[in-house]
Amino acid sequence: MKNKIRGSFKSLFFYTSIIIPLDQSAWQHIQFGKIKANLITYPKNQISIQVNKSSSFLVHPLNEEILISEISISGSTSGDIEKSLEDSLLKIGLIVPGSKRLSGPKSWFAKKWIKKVYKLAPKGKGLDHLEMFVATTNKETIGSNRVHPASDFFTENFVFEIKKNKEFKLTHKLKTKVKTMALWLSADGDNTKSKFQTVIKSLELK
Repeated sequence: MKNKIRGSFKSLFFYTSIIIPLDQSAWQHIQFGKIKANLITYPKNQISIQVNKSSSFLVHPLNEEILISEISISGSTSGDIEKSLEDSLLKIGLIVPGSKRLSGPKSWFAKKWIKKVYKLAPKGKGLDHLEMFVATTNKETIGSNRVHPASDFFTENFVFEIKKNKEFKLTHKLKTKVKTMALWLSADGDNTKSKFQTVIKSLELK
């Protein structure tokens, strides 16, 4: 199979898995305006997200659109975070292509980070939304979802339970396959003034 998507492939019978690279050259770090950004480092082919009352995100553009049916991610956390719908130890997002574009007044008034995300769309195409899968320490939210109150670009699904100061290995099977053109990784502590570190050791898609 010719690999047009950056990453490595593992095939077994009827499925193909995609191993997403975790080196610095594969990811773009984007800041939310004036909000203090996380400290991102890449030790030994891992991604370290150091949160200090901060928030920002990483994006990994794919070379072509693919259908995603399952997400698997492993790593560890250290530090503390208060229970919150706004802040999280880890969020994994699928940026979905579509027909929405930034033009005219929308482009004039759009925030810089929104413009950077829209620039990921291939020439002549637009975006639809960001399908986000949230790892939360709050059991009560598991299985719920919402459109983010700050922007209807975000749809959040609270699907992973994650423990503070623990290793984690999380897998989520999507109810329906989602067409994806780029990946999103983030961790947030700006609303709860939290300080913690999340390390991503592997990220795999099917």
